[in-house]
Amino acid sequence: MRIYRSILFILLLLLLGGSLSARGRAGVSLAATPYLDEDLMLHVELDVENYRRLPVRDIRLYYREYSESRFRSSVLRQEGLRYLASVNLSEYAGGLVEYFIDVEYADGSRERYPEEAPDNGLMKVSLQQDIQSEDGIVVISPEPGEDVFTDEFILTVSFFQYSSQVDKERTVLFLDSWDVSRYVNMFNDFLTFAPRRVPPGEHKLRLELYDRSGQLIARRNWSFLAYQRTVPSAGSGEFEISGNAFAEARSEELLDGLQSRQYNKAGLLLEGETRNFSIGGRLFVSNQEKSTLQPINRYSGWAQYNFWNNRFLRFTGGDAYPQLNPFLMENVFLRGFHGQAYFKFINFDYTRGTTLRDIEGRAVLDTAGAAIDTAAGTFKREVWAARVSFGDRQDFQWGFTVVKGKDDVKSISYGQNPEESAGVGSDLYIATRNNSFVLEGSINASSYNPNILDGENVSLDSLQEWGVDISQEQYDLVTGIITVNQYLIVKPAIAYHAQMRLNFFNNRFSILYKSVEEAFHSLGQPFLLRDNKGFAITDDIRLFRNQFFLNLRYQQYENNLNDVKPATTTNRTLAFNISYFPLRNLPSLTLGYSNYRRSNGIASTSTVAAFPEDNQTNTITFSTSYNFLVSNLRNRATLNVMNYNRTDETSLGLENLSNTVALILNTRYNFPLRTNLEFAFQQTENTSASQGGSDLTFNSFGLGAEYEFGKLFSQSDNLILSATGRYGAVASSVAVSSGSGGAGINVDTDYNRSFLNGRLIYSYFPYGRVSLNADLVNYSGDRKYKDYIITARYDVTF
Repeated sequence: MRIYRSILFILLLLLLGGSLSARGRAGVSLAATPYLDEDLMLHVELDVENYRRLPVRDIRLYYREYSESRFRSSVLRQEGLRYLASVNLSEYAGGLVEYFIDVEYADGSRERYPEEAPDNGLMKVSLQQDIQSEDGIVVISPEPGEDVFTDEFILTVSFFQYSSQVDKERTVLFLDSWDVSRYVNMFNDFLTFAPRRVPPGEHKLRLELYDRSGQLIARRNWSFLAYQRTVPSAGSGEFEISGNAFAEARSEELLDGLQSRQYNKAGLLLEGETRNFSIGGRLFVSNQEKSTLQPINRYSGWAQYNFWNNRFLRFTGGDAYPQLNPFLMENVFLRGFHGQAYFKFINFDYTRGTTLRDIEGRAVLDTAGAAIDTAAGTFKREVWAARVSFGDRQDFQWGFTVVKGKDDVKSISYGQNPEESAGVGSDLYIATRNNSFVLEGSINASSYNPNILDGENVSLDSLQEWGVDISQEQYDLVTGIITVNQYLIVKPAIAYHAQMRLNFFNNRFSILYKSVEEAFHSLGQPFLLRDNKGFAITDDIRLFRNQFFLNLRYQQYENNLNDVKPATTTNRTLAFNISYFPLRNLPSLTLGYSNYRRSNGIASTSTVAAFPEDNQTNTITFSTSYNFLVSNLRNRATLNVMNYNRTDETSLGLENLSNTVALILNTRYNFPLRTNLEFAFQQTENTSASQGGSDLTFNSFGLGAEYEFGKLFSQSDNLILSATGRYGAVASSVAVSSGSGGAGINVDTDYNRSFLNGRLIYSYFPYGRVSLNADLVNYSGDRKYKDYIITARYDVTF
């Protein structure tokens, strides 16, 4: 019987396989290999097949420079089954960026990819130092940052230094994402571009000069701001209004129509400003909003008054993500109020609101109607935080933060373990003006009660009866901070970090030490990895005129800070990346290696009540990209190779060997057409001494095209048609041990996955944009079903 249960379990895993994490609520997978384009935009595309009733609330990509300790984030936008992100990493040119993906569900639960993120296993991308020539390419108009009227835009650029080398037929000019090269007037040593008008707003220009052999000589990027004549120019003191709105309807037919869903959502963003005052608001509504889930709808309003030299007062009401302290208040959704006063010499932050909505639980009844258990609900969680800091964080800032969070025990009738925390912290930042030397650190303390029961304090008499020697004054002080009962963790817990960064002689060196005790809890930062201490050393070295980059890292962390667990688990990571980005238009190369080891020193035969761990993972990556011309077609080819090898020294462990190859070819034509080709191959082998093993082979091919029609019915409209197709074949074999010394059984699963996407986008300035998106996913073989998704959307910017 046991063997059949094992087979059933494995078949279930295969049915839900291919996801970023086996614990996921939805089928979330990388639809294509993430890639970096020539503008240093990181493109990430996810497939999300959600066959459960729990909606995905938010998907974010978190990223940071290799030596930084804090992450930035970008929200992935949804298009049918896919979630897309295009993140501008140009400010990190010449460096290494690491990132991970965070999926949040409507019940407040989350999962991350890679699973160990953000402490280990982050995905990485090396960034080429941009090829610029301030002397060789002289911008005459519009100058970088210049304000122009939409009907007076004339581009004039001189390239006298390269006049004898430039092949005028190969010159490339982009206005935002539009290739306008064919409209450029080329002369011996300068060029002009003079459209009738440009849309209002901020625009980016990119000019590339090539020689007659197709080699890139120089590139220049800059931006300007365009205004309509009916709108007062910036800083005029008159009130300006801008904003955007959208409405979207999506229909899903999943699993051959077994699940039919309708999604409708709409949003509005309004902003108004004068020279010193600005005001705005945001509204997002969805038919997925339910009182039994955490909030899906979003609303907020803000007002800001600007003083001199970037000093301001700002008040925000509604939904926000306050960033006050990475250990006490960060990356948590809060619905309430957030006020900021930034005067540089002294600054104030105050926020108050709810981070969790109250969701009622229920009693579990037996057949006779008697309550035998409780399905716990979610308490309403209220959090407030305040911060005062001194300095503008350009070269100095000293800050103090206080955070208090408490579950409202009266918000629901059926719940378990309402929590409360109180925390205080101080942080210091010191740097030179050019950031060649940076020293920062913080120390934080928290008091935590994992179960405040009814929210009432135990009397002083009861504490004294329990042998607690405490005075009335001390009792009054403590009960004014946190609920005192038998579950209170009496000793405050500590979390601290210190980091030094040096940037000199083309070398960026960083050393970080961090420690977080297990009892350290802040309800304003519930996602902190606790019971963990250790250090990380990174060094980024630039050589040979910024053509070679060497990135080094060693980090070591361990748990069991209070020595109360049966064993201490140590994690060590040694990694390096070597990148070559030639100044000429030659292929770029990146080679990376990392070794991750996890061990707790327990032997497989030990009688200690802890699971033995002794494994290490070696990862080797190779990437190369090349821009080249073929018949005047601009191509960018990218090859990514990865070898992943996990070995386990214990008798109960799982070993994994995986090889992946991905090839991407992006092509821009001389007319408004873009195409892309994708190939991916993966082979994975899992072995387990106790439970058998498995093999998986995955091959996929993708093709996409996008064509733009301009000026169809007027001078300011355009139509974009795009189509994407991907085909993947999966073959897996799982060996199931019989558990009795027998040969076991092999379970083979083969299926194919075809994905088709078609998209139409019609834009007519200033009346907005209409888009239609259709997705079809077809499974054949051992999986046999189809998914259909159709999305219609209208956007307008004003």
